Amino acid sequence: HRDLHSFPTRRSSDLHIEGGQEQSGIDIRIQRAPTLTVKGRVAGIASPASHYELSADVPVGFGWTSESGKIQPSGDFTFEGLAPGKHIFRLLEHGPNGTQIIAETEITLADQDVTGVVITPFKPAEVRIRVVREGEEDKPLTSGAVFLIPEGKENRFNGASQFEAQSSMYVFHGVRPGKYEVQFNHVPGCYLKSVEAAGRMLDPE
Repeated sequence: HRDLHSFPTRRSSDLHIEGGQEQSGIDIRIQRAPTLTVKGRVAGIASPASHYELSADVPVGFGWTSESGKIQPSGDFTFEGLAPGKHIFRLLEHGPNGTQIIAETEITLADQDVTGVVITPFKPAEVRIRVVREGEEDKPLTSGAVFLIPEGKENRFNGASQFEAQSSMYVFHGVRPGKYEVQFNHVPGCYLKSVEAAGRMLDPE
């Protein structure tokens, strides 16, 4: 089955619905086509296979549809019934910090099955961010919102946010490796001046 994780925004035309009226005559056509199989293995999983889940996600507008699959104790997996096109395979781990994405790879299916796929997990990071007003560095802010936004237009809706500081820090768990944009708002009368990490100023412009 397919689960719709987010409403698609890509469309061929708009549908205007009048308030208080019944509207019929709307047809959605689908096409029957051969489906494909992907086989592979997950390398180096540390916990029992039941702690992991693999999904094959197909981008649709700003959302996606997804097929979920099980991983065998050996690490092997098989996905059947996939349509041709670009699929993003994501490995999820169900652990003490909730469900985290620990691996991601893109596979484009054309007209034949794919075998020998190897998915290698990465170790999620913990990111701790402190927010201070200029001249009041010894008094970190604990109100407002901090956002971590992944690089790339197609990933901007997969960012993370924190609206509450913990011990003067905004803490993000399960952050995947990559490049991020940092944003902060919801404090009146202030603007974001700079971001510093490990003693280095990031993109002062």
